[in-house]
Amino acid sequence: MFTQPYVYDGAQVVVKKGNDEIHGVEDLKGKSVAVNLGSNYESLLRELPYADQIDIRTYESNLEQDTALGRVDAFVMDRISASQIIKDKPLPLALAGPTFSSISNAYPFRDTEEGRALRDQVDQAITKLRENGTLKSISESWFGTDITTP
Repeated sequence: MFTQPYVYDGAQVVVKKGNDEIHGVEDLKGKSVAVNLGSNYESLLRELPYADQIDIRTYESNLEQDTALGRVDAFVMDRISASQIIKDKPLPLALAGPTFSSISNAYPFRDTEEGRALRDQVDQAITKLRENGTLKSISESWFGTDITTP
Protein backbone atom coordinates (compact mmCIF):
# COMPACT_ATOMS: atom_id res chain seq x y z
CA MET A 1 0.00 0.00 0.00
CA PHE A 2 1.40 3.35 -1.01
CA THR A 3 0.60 7.04 -0.76
CA GLN A 4 0.12 9.14 -3.84
CA PRO A 5 3.45 9.80 -5.58
CA TYR A 6 5.39 12.78 -4.25
CA VAL A 7 8.28 12.57 -6.75
CA TYR A 8 8.13 11.96 -10.48
CA ASP A 9 11.30 11.00 -12.27
CA GLY A 10 12.52 9.17 -15.34
CA ALA A 11 15.39 8.72 -17.76
CA GLN A 12 16.64 12.09 -18.94
CA VAL A 13 18.86 13.11 -21.87
CA VAL A 14 21.42 15.77 -20.93
CA VAL A 15 23.50 17.73 -23.45
CA LYS A 16 26.12 20.43 -23.51
CA LYS A 17 24.36 23.78 -23.13
CA GLY A 18 23.74 25.30 -26.56
CA ASN A 19 23.39 21.93 -28.32
CA ASP A 20 20.45 22.52 -30.65
CA GLU A 21 20.60 19.13 -32.38
CA ILE A 22 19.31 17.02 -29.49
CA HIS A 23 15.88 17.80 -28.08
CA GLY A 24 15.09 14.37 -26.65
CA VAL A 25 15.70 10.66 -26.92
CA GLU A 26 14.57 10.52 -30.58
CA ASP A 27 17.48 12.75 -31.57
CA LEU A 28 20.13 10.35 -30.24
CA LYS A 29 20.32 8.46 -33.55
CA GLY A 30 23.85 8.81 -34.90
CA LYS A 31 25.09 10.35 -31.64
CA SER A 32 27.47 9.22 -28.91
CA VAL A 33 25.73 8.82 -25.56
CA ALA A 34 27.32 8.19 -22.17
CA VAL A 35 25.70 6.15 -19.40
CA ASN A 36 26.96 4.94 -16.05
CA LEU A 37 28.39 1.44 -16.22
CA GLY A 38 25.84 -1.13 -15.10
CA SER A 39 22.98 1.35 -14.91
CA ASN A 40 19.47 0.59 -16.11
CA TYR A 41 19.79 3.58 -18.47
CA GLU A 42 22.07 1.56 -20.71
CA SER A 43 19.35 -1.10 -20.89
CA LEU A 44 16.71 1.53 -21.66
CA LEU A 45 18.79 2.85 -24.56
CA ARG A 46 19.48 -0.66 -25.87
CA GLU A 47 15.73 -1.39 -25.89
CA LEU A 48 14.98 1.52 -28.24
CA PRO A 49 14.03 0.44 -31.78
CA TYR A 50 16.96 2.49 -33.15
CA ALA A 51 19.51 1.43 -30.50
CA ASP A 52 21.87 0.14 -33.19
CA GLN A 53 22.15 3.74 -34.43
CA ILE A 54 23.34 5.07 -31.05
CA ASP A 55 26.99 4.90 -29.97
CA ILE A 56 26.42 3.94 -26.32
CA ARG A 57 29.51 4.45 -24.14
CA THR A 58 29.70 3.25 -20.55
CA TYR A 59 31.46 5.26 -17.86
CA GLU A 60 32.46 4.51 -14.30
CA SER A 61 32.44 8.25 -13.54
CA ASN A 62 32.68 11.75 -15.04
CA LEU A 63 30.20 11.28 -17.88
CA GLU A 64 28.94 14.81 -17.26
CA GLN A 65 32.44 16.23 -17.79
CA ASP A 66 32.92 14.43 -21.10
CA THR A 67 29.54 15.75 -22.26
CA ALA A 68 30.44 19.31 -21.26
CA LEU A 69 33.78 18.95 -23.09
CA GLY A 70 32.09 17.60 -26.23
CA ARG A 71 33.71 14.15 -26.07
CA VAL A 72 30.21 12.64 -26.22
CA ASP A 73 27.03 14.25 -27.52
CA ALA A 74 24.87 13.49 -24.48
CA PHE A 75 24.46 11.41 -21.37
CA VAL A 76 21.43 9.71 -19.86
CA MET A 77 20.55 9.33 -16.19
CA ASP A 78 17.55 10.05 -14.00
CA ARG A 79 16.14 13.57 -14.19
CA ILE A 80 16.63 14.26 -10.48
CA SER A 81 20.34 13.37 -10.50
CA ALA A 82 20.87 15.23 -13.77
CA SER A 83 19.14 18.33 -12.39
CA GLN A 84 21.32 18.14 -9.28
CA ILE A 85 24.49 17.96 -11.40
CA ILE A 86 23.38 20.95 -13.47
CA LYS A 87 22.57 22.91 -10.31
CA ASP A 88 25.72 22.04 -8.35
CA LYS A 89 28.53 21.72 -10.88
CA PRO A 90 29.97 24.60 -12.89
CA LEU A 91 29.48 22.75 -16.19
CA PRO A 92 27.61 24.02 -19.28
CA LEU A 93 24.90 21.34 -19.34
CA ALA A 94 21.15 21.35 -20.05
CA LEU A 95 18.25 18.91 -19.92
CA ALA A 96 17.14 17.91 -23.41
CA GLY A 97 13.44 17.26 -23.73
CA PRO A 98 11.14 15.32 -21.43
CA THR A 99 12.00 12.12 -19.60
CA PHE A 100 11.54 8.97 -21.66
CA SER A 101 10.68 6.52 -18.91
CA SER A 102 8.56 6.89 -15.82
CA ILE A 103 9.58 6.47 -12.20
CA SER A 104 7.49 7.71 -9.29
CA ASN A 105 8.20 7.61 -5.57
CA ALA A 106 5.58 7.08 -2.89
CA TYR A 107 5.67 6.16 0.79
CA PRO A 108 4.86 2.50 1.66
CA PHE A 109 2.59 1.43 4.52
CA ARG A 110 1.50 -1.91 5.94
CA ASP A 111 -1.85 -3.14 4.68
CA THR A 112 -3.48 -3.01 8.10
CA GLU A 113 -6.15 -0.77 9.55
CA GLU A 114 -3.47 1.29 11.31
CA GLY A 115 -1.31 1.41 8.15
CA ARG A 116 -4.23 2.56 5.99
CA ALA A 117 -5.11 5.30 8.51
CA LEU A 118 -1.51 6.51 8.61
CA ARG A 119 -1.27 6.40 4.80
CA ASP A 120 -4.42 8.53 4.57
CA GLN A 121 -2.91 11.13 6.93
CA VAL A 122 0.31 11.28 4.89
CA ASP A 123 -1.72 11.54 1.67
CA GLN A 124 -3.62 14.50 3.12
CA ALA A 125 -0.33 16.17 4.07
CA ILE A 126 1.13 15.60 0.59
CA THR A 127 -2.01 17.05 -1.00
CA LYS A 128 -1.88 20.12 1.26
CA LEU A 129 1.85 20.67 0.54
CA ARG A 130 1.25 20.28 -3.20
CA GLU A 131 -1.73 22.67 -3.22
CA ASN A 132 -0.01 25.43 -1.21
CA GLY A 133 3.16 25.22 -3.33
CA THR A 134 5.46 23.96 -0.57
CA LEU A 135 6.37 20.72 -2.39
CA LYS A 136 7.31 22.65 -5.52
CA SER A 137 9.28 25.21 -3.52
CA ILE A 138 11.26 22.54 -1.66
CA SER A 139 11.92 20.71 -4.91
CA GLU A 140 13.16 23.81 -6.73
CA SER A 141 15.31 24.77 -3.76
CA TRP A 142 17.05 21.39 -3.56
CA PHE A 143 17.02 20.25 -7.19
CA GLY A 144 16.67 23.40 -9.26
CA THR A 145 13.50 22.04 -10.86
CA ASP A 146 10.03 20.81 -9.89
CA ILE A 147 10.15 17.03 -9.45
CA THR A 148 6.76 16.85 -7.75
CA THR A 149 4.59 16.77 -10.87
CA PRO A 150 4.58 14.33 -13.78
